[in-house]
Amino acid sequence: MNVAVCKYKAKEYESIIDITSQVIDYNPKSLKAWYFRGRAFGERQEYDDAVESFKKALEIDPEHKPSKTEYEKMKKTRADLIARETNKFKTIFG
Repeated sequence: MNVAVCKYKAKEYESIIDITSQVIDYNPKSLKAWYFRGRAFGERQEYDDAVESFKKALEIDPEHKPSKTEYEKMKKTRADLIARETNKFKTIFG
Protein backbone atom coordinates (compact mmCIF):
# COMPACT_ATOMS: atom_id res chain seq x y z
CA MET A 1 0.00 0.00 0.00
CA ASN A 2 2.94 2.34 0.43
CA VAL A 3 3.37 2.19 -3.34
CA ALA A 4 -0.21 3.42 -3.76
CA VAL A 5 0.50 6.38 -1.48
CA CYS A 6 3.55 7.30 -3.57
CA LYS A 7 1.56 6.88 -6.80
CA TYR A 8 -1.13 9.15 -5.38
CA LYS A 9 1.42 11.88 -4.74
CA ALA A 10 2.62 11.40 -8.32
CA LYS A 11 -1.00 11.57 -9.57
CA GLU A 12 -0.77 8.11 -11.16
CA TYR A 13 -4.42 7.29 -10.55
CA GLU A 14 -4.75 4.36 -12.94
CA SER A 15 -1.82 2.65 -11.20
CA ILE A 16 -3.44 3.25 -7.83
CA ILE A 17 -6.66 1.62 -8.99
CA ASP A 18 -4.71 -1.39 -10.28
CA ILE A 19 -2.64 -1.71 -7.08
CA THR A 20 -5.57 -1.29 -4.72
CA SER A 21 -7.65 -3.76 -6.72
CA GLN A 22 -4.90 -6.36 -6.23
CA VAL A 23 -4.74 -5.59 -2.52
CA ILE A 24 -8.52 -5.85 -2.22
CA ASP A 25 -8.50 -9.19 -4.06
CA TYR A 26 -6.02 -10.44 -1.45
CA ASN A 27 -7.58 -8.66 1.55
CA PRO A 28 -11.10 -7.31 0.99
CA LYS A 29 -11.04 -5.66 4.43
CA SER A 30 -8.11 -3.37 3.64
CA LEU A 31 -9.42 0.02 4.70
CA LYS A 32 -6.43 1.81 3.24
CA ALA A 33 -6.91 0.12 -0.16
CA TRP A 34 -10.58 1.09 -0.35
CA TYR A 35 -9.78 4.64 0.77
CA PHE A 36 -7.03 5.25 -1.79
CA ARG A 37 -9.06 3.54 -4.49
CA GLY A 38 -11.88 5.98 -3.77
CA ARG A 39 -9.49 8.92 -3.88
CA ALA A 40 -8.09 7.77 -7.23
CA PHE A 41 -11.57 7.35 -8.72
CA GLY A 42 -12.52 10.78 -7.40
CA GLU A 43 -9.50 12.39 -9.04
CA ARG A 44 -10.51 10.71 -12.31
CA GLN A 45 -14.03 12.11 -11.87
CA GLU A 46 -15.45 8.59 -11.71
CA TYR A 47 -17.79 9.53 -8.91
CA ASP A 48 -19.95 6.40 -8.82
CA ASP A 49 -16.88 4.22 -8.30
CA ALA A 50 -15.47 6.67 -5.76
CA VAL A 51 -18.70 6.64 -3.73
CA GLU A 52 -18.78 2.84 -3.78
CA SER A 53 -15.15 2.62 -2.65
CA PHE A 54 -15.69 4.98 0.27
CA LYS A 55 -18.87 3.11 1.16
CA LYS A 56 -16.84 -0.11 1.37
CA ALA A 57 -14.24 1.65 3.52
CA LEU A 58 -16.97 2.81 5.88
CA GLU A 59 -18.38 -0.71 6.11
CA ILE A 60 -14.96 -1.75 7.43
CA ASP A 61 -14.61 1.22 9.81
CA PRO A 62 -17.70 3.42 10.17
CA GLU A 63 -15.70 5.95 12.21
CA HIS A 64 -12.90 6.51 9.68
CA LYS A 65 -13.10 10.29 9.34
CA PRO A 66 -11.17 10.64 6.05
CA SER A 67 -13.49 8.12 4.40
CA LYS A 68 -16.57 9.82 5.84
CA THR A 69 -15.39 13.19 4.56
CA GLU A 70 -14.57 11.91 1.07
CA TYR A 71 -17.77 9.86 0.89
CA GLU A 72 -19.91 12.92 1.57
CA LYS A 73 -17.83 15.05 -0.78
CA MET A 74 -18.12 12.54 -3.64
CA LYS A 75 -21.87 12.05 -3.10
CA LYS A 76 -22.36 15.83 -3.31
CA THR A 77 -20.10 16.16 -6.34
CA ARG A 78 -21.97 13.35 -8.10
CA ALA A 79 -25.36 14.90 -7.27
CA ASP A 80 -24.20 18.32 -8.49
CA LEU A 81 -22.95 16.79 -11.74
CA ILE A 82 -26.25 14.99 -12.30
CA ALA A 83 -28.17 18.23 -11.65
CA ARG A 84 -25.99 20.17 -14.11
CA GLU A 85 -26.38 17.49 -16.77
CA THR A 86 -30.13 17.36 -16.24
CA ASN A 87 -30.41 21.13 -16.59
CA LYS A 88 -28.24 21.06 -19.70
CA PHE A 89 -30.50 18.49 -21.37
CA LYS A 90 -33.63 20.38 -20.34
CA THR A 91 -32.20 23.44 -22.04
CA ILE A 92 -31.29 21.52 -25.19
CA PHE A 93 -34.44 19.42 -25.49
CA GLY A 94 -36.91 21.73 -23.80
